[in-house]
Amino acid sequence: SGRNAAEMSAEEYLEEIFRTSQKFDVTDIAGKKVDEIVTITAQNVVVSDLIVSTLLQQLRDLGTAGREIADFNNLLDIDGPGDQILDTMLTAISESKRAKYTLSQEFRNLGAKRPTAIKEAVKQEVADARETIQSILKIADKDKDGDLVLALFEAFSSMKTVNTVDDFTNWARKMIRGGEIEGKKQTGALIRELEGVMIHSVLSGPKTPVRAIMGTSAATFLRPFAQTLGAALSMPFTGDATTMRAGLASLNAMMESIPESFELFKTKLNGYWSGDLATIKTRFAEYTKSDDNWEILRRFSESEHATVGDRITFSLANMARSWNNSNFLTYSTKLMAATDDAFAYILGRAKMREKAFRSAVDAKGKGALTSYTSIEPELIKLFEEDFYAQIFDGNGNIIDEATKFARKEVTLTQELTGFAEGLNSVFQQNPWAKPFFLFARTGVNGLNLTAKHTPLLNLFVKEWNDIAFANPSNLESVAKYGITTPAELANAKALQVGRLSMGSAVISMAIWSWMSGNLTGNGPVDRQKRQTWMDAGYKPRTIKLGDVRIGYDSFEPFNQIMSIVADIGDASQLMGEEWTEDQ
Repeated sequence: SGRNAAEMSAEEYLEEIFRTSQKFDVTDIAGKKVDEIVTITAQNVVVSDLIVSTLLQQLRDLGTAGREIADFNNLLDIDGPGDQILDTMLTAISESKRAKYTLSQEFRNLGAKRPTAIKEAVKQEVADARETIQSILKIADKDKDGDLVLALFEAFSSMKTVNTVDDFTNWARKMIRGGEIEGKKQTGALIRELEGVMIHSVLSGPKTPVRAIMGTSAATFLRPFAQTLGAALSMPFTGDATTMRAGLASLNAMMESIPESFELFKTKLNGYWSGDLATIKTRFAEYTKSDDNWEILRRFSESEHATVGDRITFSLANMARSWNNSNFLTYSTKLMAATDDAFAYILGRAKMREKAFRSAVDAKGKGALTSYTSIEPELIKLFEEDFYAQIFDGNGNIIDEATKFARKEVTLTQELTGFAEGLNSVFQQNPWAKPFFLFARTGVNGLNLTAKHTPLLNLFVKEWNDIAFANPSNLESVAKYGITTPAELANAKALQVGRLSMGSAVISMAIWSWMSGNLTGNGPVDRQKRQTWMDAGYKPRTIKLGDVRIGYDSFEPFNQIMSIVADIGDASQLMGEEWTEDQ
């Protein structure tokens, strides 16, 4: 309301927060009231935290204007120019802490001892807060725009062990070099940035984004196609034509959304290219620029508290970071990030159309649409507009669980489980070994997607079994796959049947192609024999289409199926007919 914290007491400045305070009764074992605690409301806890950030900037501005920034101890002395603002900040912090403690289950369990325990806890928190604020202002004494002050405040607030300048020095050193922070192992900035350089180097070839685009587009557009095919094959047994029509509606929506998704692709790519979008997430890595936090480490490396080793380590990390920010050196990663965003939009549009179609069919079945004699495109569009908020949030991010799961599947970014998760954790915690297991999640998910299309191998995929044996009346076992309604379960089951049908067709085609001499696999296991074959004109992992032989590695997820068929065929030739018949 335009009030000045430097000219008002804490009670006056925070009057609106105090006015809506709430009371909590403290009872003894017998349930008799022995005391009461007055705190601000849970809603005003958030307000008070925002006020603290605002007052911190005012305190910095006051010091800058008064040219007293050289000595913040004077600035914060009793009756000093910033004393009133600091007092208001500490009051807001103490009230916020008191409310959080009072509302927490841990303090509720203390019963009649709560008032004393809360008083001691808040007292210590406020003492730490005063020390923290003074430390922040000392570190950021030459900050001009206020961003560093807020970044420091956020960093100090997120850790209980950082309150003084010495604590900050130890924290910054571990952030740069690596070490244990609050019981958690922290990879240093130098190693982290060098990892980024290595990943971008591995992905720097032009073939990488092309293969990613081809693989993602195939996996995306094959979903509704497989659902339609599976529903059509199952219809004689289930009598469910709606699922087939819903798949066709999704496929149609995907085709219609291609122009819009291409515009989104260009917009996102421009954002990544210009640096407007600081966070870049791909199937291979997630990279966040975090400029404010990096500025904190830069300020530390330039301070008197940093050693020569700290300065050298930060300089090397900063050099690697500049490479990771270079468009020329990271174009492939940014292309893949924009690709994933574009296909996420296509999946969302398909889910909107599917939900709209099913809603229109349900409404028609209940006799609610008397003005329409059939399910027409105009009717679907009316329903589709209502489902946008269920699929996307205000920023265009996907919020529908089924669509989220579909996006992770087509971009090969599903979280690892079991043995693969454990192995990945080992390599993540030991950066020196990471080059030997770079893209575990992508590789494992690629094999997983291939197995879903392969008869017999599909039985080894837990997701396939969970969906195949799920009961529409109890969907708890499949909720993690975004399946929360019987209609979603019907879609998923039809998708599985369609995928197995497509996989069976590919296997049959691959067998015929190999027997015709048009399909090759990896060749003999023996290295010298394989090289002999290649010298004689053998081209591994290719298929002959007409008079041209092309590599099929980009035909995901069927490339593995074709190579397995060809390898089995090649092995049978090497071992002979008798061994082949026996084995």
